[in-house]
Amino acid sequence: AAVPPEQSLAPHYETLGDAKAALYHALEGVDRGIFGITSAKRSEIHALVELLESRNPTPDPTHKLQDKVDGCWRLIYSTISILGKRRTKLGLRDFISLGDFFQIIDVKEVSQTLPIKFQHTSARFFPFPV
Repeated sequence: AAVPPEQSLAPHYETLGDAKAALYHALEGVDRGIFGITSAKRSEIHALVELLESRNPTPDPTHKLQDKVDGCWRLIYSTISILGKRRTKLGLRDFISLGDFFQIIDVKEVSQTLPIKFQHTSARFFPFPV
């Protein structure tokens, strides 16, 4: 649902910077969305992403894509959810805190690496050294 260029961003977003700031604000406290968020919050985030996509200043954003994606990217939001039994099976309980998720894309080597950092709040839960 892209917004035609001739329409304003939205009554309360005067600039792209305002819309980006609103998106970052909407993402606060949702832990990248991977452990589930309310449908209202999801709708708010998706609407802001669609708004920003519709205002992308790059005329052909997928042209020479390999030149644009090479490097290290930090995941700030995902539509993938880990809930219920899957979350428990992965051991992602209250004593695990996930850090930043990165995707390192190396176009020349045609490879990607997905390092994920996590912290534990107490080692007494683990039967092995951490």
